[in-house]
Amino acid sequence: VKDQDMSKLPPQVKKSDALTPEEFFELVLVEILRDGQIKPEEANLMLRLKNALRIDDETHARLFASVEKRFKANPMVDDGGSLDPERLFKLLVVAVLRDGKVDEQEKKLLGIASEALQLSKDKLKAIVAEVQGK
Repeated sequence: VKDQDMSKLPPQVKKSDALTPEEFFELVLVEILRDGQIKPEEANLMLRLKNALRIDDETHARLFASVEKRFKANPMVDDGGSLDPERLFKLLVVAVLRDGKVDEQEKKLLGIASEALQLSKDKLKAIVAEVQGK
């Protein structure tokens, strides 16, 4: 994983152990809230991933409030744009590979994300290869 890719992760996700479902969901929230608004397709994605990752309502509210607070404290200088499924999946792969390995839970997390983001198998392989520097 390239250092420049790691720099795109929120600080609390830059640990060197396996990625948790909460951290994974937080990355999704960061990407969705980049532009300060939640479009219907983003709300749908958020709900699908919340359910698939078994994030309870209390955890969802806590993570959402934390991400929202961060963006209010440091608004984006650009418009953030709409959710980019490829950019989000790349961030998730970077986060998963932060410890140099992919455990079974992380494989499941990436599978959930790939289904929710509706990316082709070829696109997924290309993103993983790019992150791994191959």
